[in-house]
Amino acid sequence: MCLRTGRSQTALLKVPWIEDPETFSKRPLWVEFPKYQDAFGVDKQYMLGNALLVAPVLDPGVISTDVIFPGNEEFYFGFITPYDILPILFWIIQMLSRKLQTDPDMDWLKQGDTSALQDLSPWQCWYDFRNFSCVGSSHKQTVNVTLEEDTAGPINDVLIPVYQRGGSIIPLQTTIGKSSGWMENSPYELRVALNRKGTAVGEIYIDDGHSFQYLHENMFTYRKFTFKKNVLYSRSADKLGCFPVKSTLENVHVMGFKKSPSEVIVHQAGREKRKLSYTYHKKLCVLSLENVSIRVSEDWEIHIK
Repeated sequence: MCLRTGRSQTALLKVPWIEDPETFSKRPLWVEFPKYQDAFGVDKQYMLGNALLVAPVLDPGVISTDVIFPGNEEFYFGFITPYDILPILFWIIQMLSRKLQTDPDMDWLKQGDTSALQDLSPWQCWYDFRNFSCVGSSHKQTVNVTLEEDTAGPINDVLIPVYQRGGSIIPLQTTIGKSSGWMENSPYELRVALNRKGTAVGEIYIDDGHSFQYLHENMFTYRKFTFKKNVLYSRSADKLGCFPVKSTLENVHVMGFKKSPSEVIVHQAGREKRKLSYTYHKKLCVLSLENVSIRVSEDWEIHIK
């Protein structure tokens, strides 16, 4: 079963990914991070699906709010004993041993390339949903809360702090419509948030949004996106789906990409390879692909070299 959600013109987020039938889309932190001890005491933040961390502003007139960024299930805050530290040290020694095997001269360290050290971190990373900046690993941070002018009226909207989890891929529609029906053929973009290993996964589910044909006639499209070894893949997650999707993928933003590529090429079955235009933001480590123009419902690969 999939949950369909309407998208209004003033909706903050347009997140049309598939819903897990066994969990709620809006869930407390401890559901996603059961081994993160402090998550059980957090009642002013929540996860939207398993990819977005939301910290709503609940008090009037505030200009900042505290946000807790949970770690992965192998690390938690609280009273740390030597028994907590030893497994982490053992893990770091293992990772350094692997790097020594592939690079015995440790050229990456001699050249001052400290980005390689980030791959040794066992903690979860998060990205600001609006400006793509990385907020690092598990910690508590005070973030500023700003007001956004509402062009439809005199009321200002508070920009709620939202962060995307490293290792996730979120599809978004790039236009804002008055209803889901109005946005049926709107183009999409992908926000790829890389984890410490440089990988990410995500899904998208699309049907007509109003009938039961998805159930009786397989009129749906269910796709899986995977980013690994600098290649973004789109594959069918359910071969039975036959819904004709006209929407195209126009933009891709890859957060946490370590260096500017030399070229980006899209591969599609039965078509010639095509180079894509891109922009690399060195300070943010964000690679933005523009004018991708490929069907959301088709198999394709984007190779970043």
